[in-house]
Amino acid sequence: MTGALNHRSVRLGDGMFTMNAADVRSDDDVVFYSLRYGPDEWDDLVAGFKRDANPALVFTLTEG
Repeated sequence: MTGALNHRSVRLGDGMFTMNAADVRSDDDVVFYSLRYGPDEWDDLVAGFKRDANPALVFTLTEG
């Protein structure tokens, strides 16, 4: 999975933090690797949500 970090709160060091009232997207794109879900397992997981009339989790997937 890919995404960006949220800098709503950032540790500056020595116990100091910055806090923002809204989400602040980082400039860096990050990749989150999953030890449980490869491409095939992820497709199976998403297909399982499509079978439920009112799923507890809803994912919106967009391709770049």
